[in-house]
Amino acid sequence: MDVNFVDTALKMVGTLALILIIILFIYIILKRLRLKSLSLKKYPEIRLIGTLYLAPKRSIALIEVCGEWLVVGVGTESVSLLTKLPHPPESLDIDGTSENRSTSFSDMLRNSLSREGRQKKQG
Repeated sequence: MDVNFVDTALKMVGTLALILIIILFIYIILKRLRLKSLSLKKYPEIRLIGTLYLAPKRSIALIEVCGEWLVVGVGTESVSLLTKLPHPPESLDIDGTSENRSTSFSDMLRNSLSREGRQKKQG
């Protein structure tokens, strides 16, 4: 009877180890698939230029999408398009760094919006 008990216990431990290995394998595969699908490297044409926090959980973000700049308002439950800018302001170079390091995001946003307002009035 001792041999039968040891044999059964070894089968049970082996089966449990096999099940745990299968669960761990599935977890690793799902984790890799999820990380690959959420990667921003898949979408290189989308780039966050900067954000301006207005209040807790409320901000304005400047995003570049396919060469066009979008100013969006970000809240707790929504993202709203505020305005579109056709191309980056002249004060910024291609990689998004400012030539004048003292220029803040709020100053850049104010200048871009005033420039766009003047263009609409002229056109």
